[in-house]
Amino acid sequence: MASGHFNEGKLRYAPEDIRFTARRGTIYAIALGWPESGTLTIRSLAGRSIASVCMLGVSDPFKFTRGSRGLMVNLPASRPCDHAYVPRLEGEGV
Repeated sequence: MASGHFNEGKLRYAPEDIRFTARRGTIYAIALGWPESGTLTIRSLAGRSIASVCMLGVSDPFKFTRGSRGLMVNLPASRPCDHAYVPRLEGEGV
């Protein structure tokens, strides 16, 4: 039996692989991949009213737009870490 846990080394996650958690009116969108385009698209949040987007581990807020394709978040040029990336979304109706 090969060493490792679960599917380590077998799966490749893409920027479209996003998990969510929420607490007190804040949504945390855990992106399992980094988009090479520099824009993270969160399709399931297309209709939400988002006031601000920042990322855990990054001090400045991000620019974002909403459209029919979803919430598009402009990411920094470099990755803040090596694994999952967590935009923090706040706003009305979140």
